[in-house]
Amino acid sequence: MSLARQSELIVYVQVATQDASQAARRHVAAADLLGTRVYVEQGSRSHIHLANNLADAVIVTADAADDIEQELLRVVRPLGKLIVGDVVKTKPYPEGADDWTHPYHGPDNNPQSEDRVARYPYLTQFLAEPYYVPFP
Repeated sequence: MSLARQSELIVYVQVATQDASQAARRHVAAADLLGTRVYVEQGSRSHIHLANNLADAVIVTADAADDIEQELLRVVRPLGKLIVGDVVKTKPYPEGADDWTHPYHGPDNNPQSEDRVARYPYLTQFLAEPYYVPFP
């Protein structure tokens, strides 16, 4: 909880048992952080209940990450951090992904992407503000 109080981070906690999740929710609710800065869910360690490439960082204790590193990396965004105990790993940028440095892709204002990762079927993964911008 100190992480949520001392930063502007949104903290997601997933615990294995229903009893642990209820106890954690009560504790966080008493601090008036539940559902605003801290979210607690119950679920198996083998599947984190977050979308692919969503988290800027995932922090776990060394014993909690023994056999689930690939699952933890699934939810970390490219160039995001996986922090396991004292070890920090950076998720690599996917090969073939294009980098948009300007509103129209590059400084030449050519909106043609060179991305080889985003392919059919095109599924919306994130929506962010501004939803509509003054592009011609």
